[in-house]
Amino acid sequence: QTYNEHLLHVQFVETRWIPEVADFIEIDYKPYTEA
Repeated sequence: QTYNEHLLHVQFVETRWIPEVADFIEIDYKPYTEA
């Protein structure tokens, strides 16, 4: 919890992670078929 609340970590999440990464979710789907 200390890491998550550290000032530098919070700044990174707010300035880089949320704007650049959080909205970019790429998922490759493969159709599932039962044998």
